[in-house]
Amino acid sequence: MGKIYERRKEQPTPNISMGELILDKLRENGDRVYAIDGPTGKRITYREILEKSVKLANFLQRYGIKIGDRIGIATENQLNWIIAVCASYYLGAIVAPYNPMYTECK
Repeated sequence: MGKIYERRKEQPTPNISMGELILDKLRENGDRVYAIDGPTGKRITYREILEKSVKLANFLQRYGIKIGDRIGIATENQLNWIIAVCASYYLGAIVAPYNPMYTECK
């Protein structure tokens, strides 16, 4: 069994945006499963994230979201959360996650 933390070889930092890096990784992994929702067993693939997040990014861009804008994302812990995060990164927006389970006093 490997160590929990292993020092890895340093790799050069790519000269691309976070959004471009995510897009590249989603394209590379295609139909592989990205994550499985524990309670429901629902799976989401890299390709599904790519297709849905690009569609959402196009919508957000038409809505006027651009580089440096802040996007608040309020959702329960679900697989679809990553779609909104990726779409925001593609546009260069800043993601501000909110937990809707927090009560007013928190």
